[in-house]
Amino acid sequence: MPDIADSIPKTSATTEAIYRLYETRRAAEPDRAYLGASIIGAECDRFLWLAFRGAFRQKHPGRILRLFDTGKREEARIIEELRGIGVQVEGEDPQIDIQACGGHFRGHLDGMGLGIPEAPKTWHVLEFKTHNSKSFAKLEKEGVQKSKPMHYAQMQVYMGCTATTRALYVAVCKDTDDIYTERVRYDMDEFARIMRRAQDIIDAITPPPRCATRSDDFRCKFCDAAEVCWPAKGTVPLPCQSCRTCCHATPETGEDMAGQWTCAKGFPMEAGDTCRAHLLIPDLVAWAEVVDAGADWIRFKNREGGEEWVHGAREGAVPTAKLIQRMPF
Repeated sequence: MPDIADSIPKTSATTEAIYRLYETRRAAEPDRAYLGASIIGAECDRFLWLAFRGAFRQKHPGRILRLFDTGKREEARIIEELRGIGVQVEGEDPQIDIQACGGHFRGHLDGMGLGIPEAPKTWHVLEFKTHNSKSFAKLEKEGVQKSKPMHYAQMQVYMGCTATTRALYVAVCKDTDDIYTERVRYDMDEFARIMRRAQDIIDAITPPPRCATRSDDFRCKFCDAAEVCWPAKGTVPLPCQSCRTCCHATPETGEDMAGQWTCAKGFPMEAGDTCRAHLLIPDLVAWAEVVDAGADWIRFKNREGGEEWVHGAREGAVPTAKLIQRMPF
């Protein structure tokens, strides 16, 4: 006899509509135009550079986006619980923001807490995360620095930028509702290393080396930047024509620059698709090498086949708008 469970639909029009709602909302959000403290602990320098340059967008289905939203909603609950046990929590509204490197490196604290039971007289940076059972078990066994180095780096940045010496990491297991807390010490040397790395990423004119040498490395297979980092021949699969991927754009890192960029051509930044002078940073064309260049054009030679072609805005050249199409030109 057939199992009745086989005839029960695994999804529904209502479910799919809810997931599409999250996808629509995400598509409408503007791209982050700065290097985020939440990712500075990532292993790969090139991933960070591509993120800072807006060379890719994270692609997540609606279900995963809703899961992220669930994690954000947990923050209010944790704050309520901390206040309930006598902790003074600041920074929920208005939010505490930090920035450095001329405003190109930024982060947003979950809060600051005073009255933590283990050290009630010390202000702590507050960082809240949710985990599945496997990740939570690893966290309990190894601690946050080893099991979640990106979270650890994020807290070091927040402590260093707020002149705080301790952070409280609060993790919730989504499967069991178990809570794990860990107090993290400020490490001056680690903070300095992270800030140097952030500045180096921002200042880099060309993408830094990858953390892997093969596109089938497991770290690359699960990376959001893999498609643009290891592009198919003839394609530069950027999400859009952004000023941050143009040779003429420079992130200004002087004091009080507030994340400003300048264009060597004098055009307003973020002109995007409307700019005819857009000239791709050559390393984004990973399957070809530069053989000659001018102020407004670059001559490439394909690594396979040896064909030569010109990129730029002059007559007969391949413009950015065509290069970033996802079909080989």
